[in-house]
Amino acid sequence: MSNLLVLASLLTPLAIPSPVAPPGQATTLGGGCQSQFTSSEYNGSGVNPDILDSAFGPFIVPGFTGSWDTCTDFSAFTPGSLAILAVGFGATSGIVLDGGEILVDPTLPTINYFYFIGGAELECLSPGITYDPVLCGLDVYAQWVIFDGLPAGYTLTNAIHGTIGSV
Repeated sequence: MSNLLVLASLLTPLAIPSPVAPPGQATTLGGGCQSQFTSSEYNGSGVNPDILDSAFGPFIVPGFTGSWDTCTDFSAFTPGSLAILAVGFGATSGIVLDGGEILVDPTLPTINYFYFIGGAELECLSPGITYDPVLCGLDVYAQWVIFDGLPAGYTLTNAIHGTIGSV
């Protein structure tokens, strides 16, 4: 049984910009993405625990639901703790709070995945991405906020950045 509780709605209305192609070139090829997906990790000033990893994606496939496969080392946290994966459309750094540094821009729309930490050290989550060619080339960013019993009451993790593409 999955620990994923709810796929939350958008906090603010979402306007996804269409990828800009060079003059005379289309952004899609045969109904699919023209480019391969990419992903990387980042940690701003380095104060957050480096426990989030992009395992595969983000990708979309014509006729199927794509995903962004992420894995997180939750071994330092109490099983049953609430964790929220915030997926947004911009990065930021320099905003350091008691629980860590905010790395996903909170002024832009976010999609939030609510999750209860299980008993495994390494847990993987694969948020689905509905196929739509307009998403090709879109940059997305993700970071966990984990509500635990540690001194600040919450912990912000490192973040990951991905560009939606094909497999």
